[in-house]
Amino acid sequence: MLSERRINLQGTTPDDRTLKTAAVLACVLGIAATVIFLYTGQGSYSSLYLVPDKISVDASHQGVFFVYGVKSLEKKTSAYTLDIYAGDVLVHSKQFSLDRSQSLEEGVHVDLPRGTTFPVRISLNLTGSRTANEVHFWVQ
Repeated sequence: MLSERRINLQGTTPDDRTLKTAAVLACVLGIAATVIFLYTGQGSYSSLYLVPDKISVDASHQGVFFVYGVKSLEKKTSAYTLDIYAGDVLVHSKQFSLDRSQSLEEGVHVDLPRGTTFPVRISLNLTGSRTANEVHFWVQ
């Protein structure tokens, strides 16, 4: 028995139209999924860093100067708290806010607590609503 295939005036079969429709639909859905993943895949975060050539210790080892930076890539304005420790002793604290893509870079001089034993770890702890970062360096 021979099977009959219907061919319309344009030379395509109904199966060809179904395949063409499925291919177009798959492309549209693929592009939509890519756009959604690219948009939602951009995670928000903040970074805390030290500028290495901007760290200096007083000749008397009484204090230390350094430059730190914070870059916000959060999706909205974020509030932060920066705590600076010499060993286990809190020596400086600061609260501030940054808008999306805004950076803060500033120099800080902190006095080391009396009786500090060396080497001492200087630790910067940044906390925000969705972030917690820590960087440190050692003073010999």
